[in-house]
Amino acid sequence: MFRKAISKGLCDECYHWKHSKVLLAYFADRASEYLQLSKAEQDGKKKVFWKPFETLFQVSGLSGARNTYTNKTGILPQNHKIVDAIFD
Repeated sequence: MFRKAISKGLCDECYHWKHSKVLLAYFADRASEYLQLSKAEQDGKKKVFWKPFETLFQVSGLSGARNTYTNKTGILPQNHKIVDAIFD
């Protein structure tokens, strides 16, 4: 999964994210689901386990970034199809 993210230019080999924080939140959301990191549910959907991704990519506030595209704009982040290709 991470090798694919690097090969698609989403991050470099040192895990420095090269795109928006919103896209990183989308990646973390998809990856958390893919890896089944959380057993807890909220509103019928698995909760996202943010901490591993915030630690790896050295960022904070990914849940707030996710809130931007899920509740504020309702539009998936730009370049989300690149992330989707990793998990489809």
